[in-house]
Amino acid sequence: MGNYIFKKLGDGHVVWFEKSNQWVRLDEPQGFLFQSWEKGVPAKEAALQYQTVYQVSRNVAKQVVSNIYDSVKKLLEPDFPLPDLQLHAPEIAGYQIPKSKTQHYRFGEISFSIRYGSAALEHYIHLPFSHLKVNAGSHESVLFEVFPFRDGFALRIPSVPEKCFFTGESPQIKYQLFVELASLLYGKPRQSWLSYIHASAVKKGEEVLLLSSASGSGKSTMAALLLQNGFEFFSDDFVPLDMDQEKLWPFPAALSLKNDSIPLLEKEGLPMSLKSSSGKLAYIDPDVTNFASVPLPARKLIFIRYRKDAPLQFNEIAPEDALPLFHQEALVGDTLQKASQFIDWFSRLKFYTLQYSNNEAAIKILKDLITTNEPG
Repeated sequence: MGNYIFKKLGDGHVVWFEKSNQWVRLDEPQGFLFQSWEKGVPAKEAALQYQTVYQVSRNVAKQVVSNIYDSVKKLLEPDFPLPDLQLHAPEIAGYQIPKSKTQHYRFGEISFSIRYGSAALEHYIHLPFSHLKVNAGSHESVLFEVFPFRDGFALRIPSVPEKCFFTGESPQIKYQLFVELASLLYGKPRQSWLSYIHASAVKKGEEVLLLSSASGSGKSTMAALLLQNGFEFFSDDFVPLDMDQEKLWPFPAALSLKNDSIPLLEKEGLPMSLKSSSGKLAYIDPDVTNFASVPLPARKLIFIRYRKDAPLQFNEIAPEDALPLFHQEALVGDTLQKASQFIDWFSRLKFYTLQYSNNEAAIKILKDLITTNEPG
């Protein structure tokens, strides 16, 4: 039988299944029935208990228990394929890239190079790092290679033969590259990271404010506006959380802006370091000369959404409501130790949802939030 973690969170429970690496929220009566399964209570007996406690019909009780017990079985022993980063690893290790271009970068005392196997990959990955570009051969560097492979993409680190990864989509290979870069920049092994959060992060003083949302919902735009209002850049799209200190580390990729946010922010006086010929993509570089490469705590995470003409809505939500939203935008470690430590860290955060159309009103809320214990 696979391993799992069952934990009370707020008014409900959450359970994490190791083999499927899935977090599931359990409200009542789901939590009650999971505990029945956990105790080894047969489904027939659990249905009778459920029928009595919740005063439902026999058929309803039987169906609900069957659904819960079957779902638990599938999550413990999944019948669906999980991503296999090591797929094709031997072939990737010996593959000759037919055509490539190499760019060289330096951050602090660390130099690295990325060899791109296609122009599309170079455009996609190089632009956020262009402010770190240096001349070839100026420093000894670690080489990363990203290239199309079969029906997907590969990441290879030639100096470490076992470091060969395969993914089906370019965002996933970029993500794996960022994981390896974070480990290189901060001298931490891959297994020492507790989570990687898809969020824009700004800091004020010694605290990080996390803005999380699906792509295109306004988190990077709001992060850029906050830079004009007393905040400092911390990271964009990729925020690693370490196990040792349970703190977030900055990441030096540029702040990425898209479409209508670009002219808006240009009017605000924010300097765009790089702008695509189409005008639909631009970047704001972090100040790497004053980039504080130290970990900081986060206490608040806001799920942010810009909607034109929408009324301002700002609400605190419970951790058990935040978990499904967070899990869509983050990767959590896939071991029992990491999952247990992660949910303890997660349960100590405060969570909010912010829907807005008025930038000034949203900025005021976020400024008040980071400087007070309660939302202003």
